[in-house]
Amino acid sequence: KQWYQRRVRVSYGQAKDLLRGWVSERWLLEDRQNNSFQLGPRVIIELSQYIHSIYGDHVSTCLLCKTLCVYGTRCDSCDSKFHGHCRQRLVKSSSSLGSVKCPQCKSLWEKQ
Repeated sequence: KQWYQRRVRVSYGQAKDLLRGWVSERWLLEDRQNNSFQLGPRVIIELSQYIHSIYGDHVSTCLLCKTLCVYGTRCDSCDSKFHGHCRQRLVKSSSSLGSVKCPQCKSLWEKQ
């Protein structure tokens, strides 16, 4: 058997230590309020190509910066996804124009 096919028993304490280590190395973020974990920034940065290649149909790309978008906002008209900071940058750069449009469908956005 390959190393990844072997069943390994892990105690509660070992699992807790492993999760704590992943949180300290920023692979995971701990949400104590909901008693759960989320992918951390390190996963997003280091594994984005892998995530796209394996889960391409189930992950989104920011329309503005073309990188993996896990958390973001969507255009109400066309459902295109954007990082919050990318959308804010677009809004700020368009402030002199008086209106902001979705780069995909050209629908007007309210400035937030």
